[in-house]
Amino acid sequence: MRIHVEPFSDELLSAYLVRCAHVLGISPYRFIKASVPGWPAWTRDIDRICEDAKLSALATCIDVSPSRLREMTLYHVQKCLAEAPRESPFAVTTLINAIGARSRERRYAGLQFCPLCLLEKPTFVRSWRLSFMTICDQHICCLSDRCSRCGSQVIPFQCRQSLTRCYRCGGMLSRMVDVSVGRALLYALQAQMMLSQAFVESVPLAGRPVSPPDFLRGCAVLLHAIKACLRTKQLTGPWGEVSGEGPRLEYLSVQRRVQLFALLGWLLENWPERCMAIANQIGLRQIHFEPCANRPAWIVEIVEQLTPRSRPPRKRWTATLTKGVRTIESNGGASCRSERAAVLLRAVRDYHGN
Repeated sequence: MRIHVEPFSDELLSAYLVRCAHVLGISPYRFIKASVPGWPAWTRDIDRICEDAKLSALATCIDVSPSRLREMTLYHVQKCLAEAPRESPFAVTTLINAIGARSRERRYAGLQFCPLCLLEKPTFVRSWRLSFMTICDQHICCLSDRCSRCGSQVIPFQCRQSLTRCYRCGGMLSRMVDVSVGRALLYALQAQMMLSQAFVESVPLAGRPVSPPDFLRGCAVLLHAIKACLRTKQLTGPWGEVSGEGPRLEYLSVQRRVQLFALLGWLLENWPERCMAIANQIGLRQIHFEPCANRPAWIVEIVEQLTPRSRPPRKRWTATLTKGVRTIESNGGASCRSERAAVLLRAVRDYHGN
């Protein structure tokens, strides 16, 4: 079996392989089985990680060079992020939307699309897997990540007829829905343009250039810290409304991410003054940045100006407390619960130092 289907510009590898299968009139499962026997391609995220041996085998069947196939993956994104690919199908890469590959299902709506772009070019492009891509820069509209008819996530390899149709209900994915976000759209687009620029060259920030890996990593760290600080709050301003609820950035829906990146665009427009103003407003402290490793220099400069951690270091729990509670429980009696509560309450007060 040998065919040739010309790839579209910036086309995603998984979408391209599905198109090849449709040209042959077979399912994507049979196409992979015939091209690379024994490779469970559709049970993993082949756009994020794909072995060279598998790409070479595919190149033999579809008459496309392995290097061209490699360019259709997200390898260059991980290289710019200076982050090594992880082979686990459940691994998450910074600023790349997670799809949650599980057997032949997808747990998360990580593949976005522009309905108007699908009308012009019936395939999915690599930039739609990036977390900061929330606005179509050609049609200036929000991207979608689910079918507007049944609400299912996009799974191209399960499409029976065309990539532009929902795999579950058969509805057209190119159907436009109103997903406008008002003023926040412009700030989100501004952040998107700066992050896209970081894949090509250094980004000027506060009068000095910041290298691509440092800028990309720093933006992810900043949003992670702000989101942790807003875990139980909401922040409203020129960027719209931002909430800290939910999982990490790469799991969120496009509607949630556009809010976060609108805030990022507003902050970067006048850095670092606006960042310090927001930090004072929401109580952003150094402790919110502690879970983030490998903080770049331009983020460290901000962190050093924030209020240090507001709670004392954790004290080591000894076996005394556990032994005392177990002794009370073993003795039993009518006052067992009140005695245990008093011991635990005293331990909590000692832990917090008051």
